Amino acid sequence: MTALSLDDDAPWSLADILARRSLVALVPFAHTGDLLTAPDGVAVAALDHDVVVELTAENRALLSAWTTRADRVFLFDEARPSLRRLLRAGVDVARPVCRATLERLAGGGADDTGNVPRDALAARERAKHIVHRLEQQLERVDERGAKKIARLENLVLRAFAALEDRGLAVDVAGWRALVDESAHKAAAAKGALFAAAGPLIPRDLFGTPEINLDADADVRALLERAANGKLDDLGRATIERIDHPTATPIARALLEYREHNKIVSTYGDAFLSHVDKRDGRIHAMFIPLGASTGRVASRDPNLQNLPSDARFHACL
Repeated sequence: MTALSLDDDAPWSLADILARRSLVALVPFAHTGDLLTAPDGVAVAALDHDVVVELTAENRALLSAWTTRADRVFLFDEARPSLRRLLRAGVDVARPVCRATLERLAGGGADDTGNVPRDALAARERAKHIVHRLEQQLERVDERGAKKIARLENLVLRAFAALEDRGLAVDVAGWRALVDESAHKAAAAKGALFAAAGPLIPRDLFGTPEINLDADADVRALLERAANGKLDDLGRATIERIDHPTATPIARALLEYREHNKIVSTYGDAFLSHVDKRDGRIHAMFIPLGASTGRVASRDPNLQNLPSDARFHACL
């Protein structure tokens, strides 16, 4: 166990700050942007002392002994990536407070980078900056009546960081087979639409239909010609109501094409590119205050918007 310094004028060690200050800023730093690797070190700052240390086995154990305590609060610049990085070092933080979260609740703009500083000097300056601004931020949050919300939003950061770090295992082969199936069905629906539309769709010299089924203007023009009337919009409900000998088969084929093509475009290669090859899992981001309504948002990819088909769910 590292001995505590007794002279307040002398530089404090990591053990000194953790033992003698109940609230400190903690900013990890790493030379890479890979959130699945442990940070190189951390900067720790109280109002009166600060230190930068490498994350040796001894320092990891020291941090872990304090970060899980209920009587210690750790302030982060951007908690989500910082907590994820620390988890990779075996350091779990029970009571995080996030500068970016407080900034949003205080009415300020978000400036998240989604990662941690790349070097020790930047981490140290950031730690000193945020710990000295904390009181002002808390006052602004309190003025907006968001004190209780701030407490809740900061407490859930630990859970979301663990959720992201654990990730979601994906049966890539099974998922891709379902996407391929949708691609075949989309192609079949497209062919059926072209056949139903016949001369309503112009064709080039080689007989290829000159229409983009993903362009609203092209689709609207085709359906209005077929139905011999105007459409209020191109929503599913409107298209389902089309009742015309020529237009109805086109509308049905279009809806089927859209359904399967969305699976291909949203959950195909772009979705599977997020599967980390090292562990076969998707480590998506969850942002507790990400939506304008204050609800949780998810991205890279959005795991809150998955196909309704139970067969896709079975691949997760």
